[in-house]
Amino acid sequence: MSSSPSPPLHHLPRSPNSDAIPTHYIHSDTPETPAPSRHPLNPAGITDTDHRERVLAQLRMWLVLLLFALFWQWGSEFGLFGELPAREQLGYEGRRYGQSRRPADTEFTQSLLQLQQQTEKSSTTGSGKGKLPLQFQFSKHNRSAANSARAAAVKEAMKESFWKYRAAAWGADEVKPISGKRHTSLNGWGVTIVDSLTTLGIMGLEEEFILCVDYILNELDFRVVSGEPPPPEWVKVGYVHFETGEPLSEMGGDNTETGNSLVDPFETTIRYLAALISTVDLIDDNAIPFYVGEEKRDGLLEKAVELAELLAPAFDTPSGMPWPRVDWKRGKGCIEPEWQRPYALWVRNVTVCLARAGTNWVEYASLTRLTGREEFRRNATRAWRPLVWNRFAEPWPGLIDGPWDIMTAQPFDSYRSWGPGHDSFYEYLLKAPLLSPNDPNARTYLTRWLTSAHSLSAHLFLESTPPASSSDPTLPGKRFLHSYHHGYLYNEMSHLACFAAGNLMLGGKYLGDDEIFDVGEELVDSCRELYRRTETGVGAETVRWDVKEPLGPVTWRAGKREEVREREQKGWWVSDARWILRPETVESYFYAYRITGKKVYQDWAWDAFLSITAATTSTHGHASIKNVNAPPGPENQDDRMESFWAAETLKYLWLTFEEEDVLSLEKWVFNTEAHPLKVEVEASDYPAAASTCSTAAEREATTEGNEAVTPTAVEKADPEEGDTKDPESNPPSQPEPQQQQILLRHHQEDPQQQQQQRQEQPPQEQPHITIDLENLGNLKPREVVRIQGLLDMLGLHVTIDGSGNVYYPGDDGYYDYGYYDEAMRGGDWMEEDQEEEEWERRVTALR
Repeated sequence: MSSSPSPPLHHLPRSPNSDAIPTHYIHSDTPETPAPSRHPLNPAGITDTDHRERVLAQLRMWLVLLLFALFWQWGSEFGLFGELPAREQLGYEGRRYGQSRRPADTEFTQSLLQLQQQTEKSSTTGSGKGKLPLQFQFSKHNRSAANSARAAAVKEAMKESFWKYRAAAWGADEVKPISGKRHTSLNGWGVTIVDSLTTLGIMGLEEEFILCVDYILNELDFRVVSGEPPPPEWVKVGYVHFETGEPLSEMGGDNTETGNSLVDPFETTIRYLAALISTVDLIDDNAIPFYVGEEKRDGLLEKAVELAELLAPAFDTPSGMPWPRVDWKRGKGCIEPEWQRPYALWVRNVTVCLARAGTNWVEYASLTRLTGREEFRRNATRAWRPLVWNRFAEPWPGLIDGPWDIMTAQPFDSYRSWGPGHDSFYEYLLKAPLLSPNDPNARTYLTRWLTSAHSLSAHLFLESTPPASSSDPTLPGKRFLHSYHHGYLYNEMSHLACFAAGNLMLGGKYLGDDEIFDVGEELVDSCRELYRRTETGVGAETVRWDVKEPLGPVTWRAGKREEVREREQKGWWVSDARWILRPETVESYFYAYRITGKKVYQDWAWDAFLSITAATTSTHGHASIKNVNAPPGPENQDDRMESFWAAETLKYLWLTFEEEDVLSLEKWVFNTEAHPLKVEVEASDYPAAASTCSTAAEREATTEGNEAVTPTAVEKADPEEGDTKDPESNPPSQPEPQQQQILLRHHQEDPQQQQQQRQEQPPQEQPHITIDLENLGNLKPREVVRIQGLLDMLGLHVTIDGSGNVYYPGDDGYYDYGYYDEAMRGGDWMEEDQEEEEWERRVTALR
């Protein structure tokens, strides 16, 4: 048998140490064949096929390198590789939105490095514990903070507004102040009644207050909701409901069965739920100057618990961030209706702004303190956890891009602001540790707030050009609060952003940061300017200006003739001339006066009150203003009176003219709707379960009692008792009346007896797990969310990124309103493949 011919020389493998041909390819039994002749330009004898293979190999190599470089840049921008590059930490502007890098202010960079040390020193003590008091000490300066005549005038305006509403639209959400018609704007539960409750109580308007409480306890049914009908332009074009397929023309919004049953959890929480919780706190602290009665007090707390349980499906998402709406009829979270979507209809991502995710904590933490049910505080903590412990890059530290996708817990857009959509998130970063200084995350919240405040000062609080009519062109212009979107500077400020002035002064005073305090004081002056220079003496909904030294492309320029004229006269111009009874400017006057004691802020508040009443008084209440630059009068009024007119605007005005011990800032924290909540002073106030029940058996009995109050509450699994998915098949036992009193009337117990009971209880060890997310970089975002959800459901301590501890007590046996609640109700885990299929199915359906 003849041997096979030798392969061509250029195809033979080569030795790693020599260019010689391997010995196993040399055949001794065959004569050597002469080498083929070579072309002088191709001495190696490379064929066309070889050449193509080499070119393709080089192309593949460069393509792989290019893809790797793109992946590395994308991963660095979104923080997938751990710590940010040093240039990002030193304040350089990122290239994420196409801007060139710009070195940050050296002083700002140095201050960022000192934030953690600063908050560690201040947050552990808090106001009233070794620090200067938040409020100006009027008594030590032989002064009275009050002005009784002005306070009486504001009180009379409140009384007038209430009785006009009572006569024309009692039980409706709002009264139309010009026509006197009823208006449904927020669930049809009478938001004006509930939202006015705390203002009526602290003002001492007993008859009006009792009328509202009786309506809430006897006539208000949270299970039935009336939705606001869709706009006419949406009905005409024939759109259908996004889920049911019903034509919008048939959705009149009459009730839960036939109309729009979608509830806004954000507005419902800050107006309805907060008002009920706050009223209970005011009664407990004797801040209401007349007797209310234990029965009414307990009934209001029961109503608050019922509403909180009905709102619970809002938190049933993979990330814990709340749904934009809750479908009351089906008892589950959902996306907004088509006419309220923030993006085009073809965008199916479910997104929420920072404010929606971050404006729950003070309300639910207070409800936990009153009831001992830790799930309320836990859900609120999970709702803003992706924002507080942000795993994505922050080119301006502390200022978070938004809105966020609630399914993936990551930013969907790149809008940075302290204005609408973002405002109350930053507000609550400060107010959460003020309300609960002993919360395990209080220091983290303070650090995040202070970091964002310094970034605001450096990047968003910019100077406008002075008016052209100024005799001295070198005089500085006013500084206003900007926003930032995709590389463009939004030189427009909303009236809502004026809240930041009081918030910055409050935080600057609490932390002893003079720079932030001065920024807040300057912003108060700018907001005052927007009131002083209009025809009505009231600030507009939005204003714009020319930036003196812009840091990048600017969005708005004065184009119309009247805009150019106003800019030359004032240095700014009105872009939206409405005023809808908003409170933010007088809110900042209140904080500025209480903190500094300067009478000028009290005078500014009085000027605002006189201008407001002159321009808004109408037949059935106080109307909104159509154009603040037009003369006041009936023809310049809009037929709308929001509930925050009574809840916020009149409350802050009245408090500005009252004594400093009336709702002192040392004892009370106001939610974003101006409802005061009691500060948790002692460490024993957290968690509240220790003070409500002395034994585990009593605690379990009271929890069962709370479930029996509202059958719509989320059921919990108990492997020993079987499946409790159907509440009728296995109803919870009814609590004894004495146990109800333990839950609802714990404020009357002897403090010494409570302390003795707490000392007798053995300390309960909580499981603790530390997770370093830097080591989970290869996991997909949804897998990280899944791990966090499982830990939350099991009630474990979680450490995230080394930034701080998220406290989730696990002694109550409560399974969270989390993503896996249905799987856990039967008491058994799903198989791995079944769980994966269920996860994919639900994510696909929710999208």
